[in-house]
Amino acid sequence: MLKVEPPGGDRSRRAGPFPGDVPHLEKSGRFLYLNANKRGTTLDLESDRGDRVLRGLIREADVLLLDLAPARLEELQLDWEHLGSLNSKLVLTCISPFGQTGPYRGYHGSDLTAFHAGGLGRETPYNQVTDLENEPPLRGGGHQADFVTGWTAAACTMAALSWRDVSGRGQSVDVSAMEAVANMLRISLAGVSYTGGIVIQRQKNGFSWIQACKDGYVSLSPFGFDHWWQRFKKMAGDPDWVDLEIFDNILSRLQNSDAAELMIDQWLADRSKHEVYRLALEHGVPGFPVHSMTEMLEAEQLRERGFFIDADHPVAGRFHQPGAPFRMSRSPLRIRRPAPQLGEHEGEGFSSRSADSEEGGVSSASGTGDGGAALDPQRRPLEGIRVIDFGWILAVPHATAWLGALGAEVIRVESQARLDLTRVLPGTAAEGEIGLNRSGGFNGISYSKKSVTLNLATPRGRELAKALAEQADIVTENFTPGVMKRLGLDYESLRSAKPDLIMLSGSPLGQTGPHRHATGWGPNTQSFAGLPFLTGYQGGPPVGLGGFYPDFMIGVAMAFSMMAALRQRRQTGEGQYIEFAMAETVASMIPDALFDCAWNGREPERQGNRDVGMAPHGVYPSRGEDSWVALAVRTDEEWLALCNVMRADTWAEDAELRELAGRLRRQDELDAGIAKWTGERTHYRTMHDLQAAGVPAAPCLDAIELTRDPQMLARDFLVEMNHPEVGPRTVAGIPGRYSAMPGYRYGPAPCIGQHSQEILSEILGLSAAEVDALAEREVVY
Repeated sequence: MLKVEPPGGDRSRRAGPFPGDVPHLEKSGRFLYLNANKRGTTLDLESDRGDRVLRGLIREADVLLLDLAPARLEELQLDWEHLGSLNSKLVLTCISPFGQTGPYRGYHGSDLTAFHAGGLGRETPYNQVTDLENEPPLRGGGHQADFVTGWTAAACTMAALSWRDVSGRGQSVDVSAMEAVANMLRISLAGVSYTGGIVIQRQKNGFSWIQACKDGYVSLSPFGFDHWWQRFKKMAGDPDWVDLEIFDNILSRLQNSDAAELMIDQWLADRSKHEVYRLALEHGVPGFPVHSMTEMLEAEQLRERGFFIDADHPVAGRFHQPGAPFRMSRSPLRIRRPAPQLGEHEGEGFSSRSADSEEGGVSSASGTGDGGAALDPQRRPLEGIRVIDFGWILAVPHATAWLGALGAEVIRVESQARLDLTRVLPGTAAEGEIGLNRSGGFNGISYSKKSVTLNLATPRGRELAKALAEQADIVTENFTPGVMKRLGLDYESLRSAKPDLIMLSGSPLGQTGPHRHATGWGPNTQSFAGLPFLTGYQGGPPVGLGGFYPDFMIGVAMAFSMMAALRQRRQTGEGQYIEFAMAETVASMIPDALFDCAWNGREPERQGNRDVGMAPHGVYPSRGEDSWVALAVRTDEEWLALCNVMRADTWAEDAELRELAGRLRRQDELDAGIAKWTGERTHYRTMHDLQAAGVPAAPCLDAIELTRDPQMLARDFLVEMNHPEVGPRTVAGIPGRYSAMPGYRYGPAPCIGQHSQEILSEILGLSAAEVDALAEREVVY
């Protein structure tokens, strides 16, 4: 892999953090982390030589990743119209704030504007806002929108490479940061169509993910299942209030969340976060500490699993950094070379290609086709692949929906004895009528699949499940570690019958380590990973991100990993085991804070929507009820442009404000003045006026506004599916647009057990009478 930088170096080289806070182009933690395993060169794309060298590289390349504005791509003739004729097998992935098409195609963006334009800011903090006027929509800690967009681009690129394997053709891939973030709001977006417009409110009206305890904060969530609630009773010492009628079931606990939280808060007040965590582990209750960065670096589970690794760099020296975001048994992610020094590999081109793909990496497969099969450009990239999906709730179902939309046959194994919670989510039931097939939460996630019901508590049910798995290319699951082994469905058991099987397991903390049995939701897991410690208003407590974050982000990364494993198998004939520890994936997305703590012993301060490298940078009130707009000034030139649009001549003439340091010192003054100006305008008007002047700005949209936004409508991210029970409904599709391969294959989510007869008959050869007999014995139900 070759990183091409401008002559002065990538801007992340100047971003830090730096050891000892001394800036150095070769010592930026962010650059070192994000650019390992790459070689590096510099090119001036404005020069004839730079253009000539780049096009020579493109002729040899499999993939070209660009984050230039659409107009800039056309100006430099780096769009598909020009590059496709240069290399017909090239995959050209273009990442931009709003996409290559639509009314916002030329608009500027940043992590802040993407986070809020995509709707995630409106749901952050999740169920912790008590003062709407003074607690605006909030950006997640670190650069979550940028990382989500990066993972989305990786998955879309892998899909395009997979299609090239079966078609022999390259294409362009269009990735919008706004859509990548909106993809995190799948349940809210489905809820708009299923409930007539009810969405998650910013004002606290239910259980929050974060609670205060004696010495910090925890994420304790025993509310979701009755058995968790009863385990919590034992964990708390059998208090009588747990058995009150108002807490009898999940619906009554939701309706009386204030009372439940009050009692739990009183219990937590006398206990440390690690005491709560130890008790939660012992009793099988979802509960994690909100880790600081120091605690992350010292966490026993991460240490025992070897998550943090030591890396060496010829200039930066030896340092401690996050390791792989997930693990692959056949093609593990390893640091084979440090991040390149500026211009280190000038003139080498791709001469070291073989070295880049050593140690089990996926090598170039340009034009190889699918194992010798005839090339067919009308074929979707994963046609002919069968997936047996034991996953439930959010992350794994979203990952397998990607595979189904890309052509795979995905068979969801379900049980009416232990229903997927998303099938009975009360807040997204069509017209408020709860039913197993009426949930927007389930139907907006688990589409493009089939459903078979098997009772895995019975020997015959387990036999049938294993027989299906042995007919699969991929098996997925996210049960508590150890469950699949007890069922005889673990990787080692299955691969003995099918050596080329790919299996993916997901869990909060991984399949190994002393805390592997920890249970919980994705939003609980983000606390263990330290993300809430970075997220919050200035001077306020840590808060959880909305959108059920990080579940859908993990689902995108899972989809990428499975497609990568399929390409590996296509080339080697070997399957492998993929393991996701959700906390490790999240930790890999906050490298700046972890590097700063490791190098400088510094814990980050929560700063709301502000940024240490940009000012002004925030979310400001707009005309209308609870309406907000985000803007980010990245450069001194953008500052003058903002002043011009605001007609703020005094600011424009102030020498101190013409430099970032001065603006950072006077942020309170700037924020107050901008808030007064934006408060008299709609969020859309502010966006359009500032974008016309080249300043990144975006409205802070909720799910309803997203379904009506001109850019979202123009790009067809929202898809109507005709469900057999609830009829036509609009849900979020899969992000990414492709210039050549057939579009995503969308089919409505299955009714529970809808395909049991078909699957058991056509795949396992059972007769209709045999299936009926199994149903009578409650093996199939």
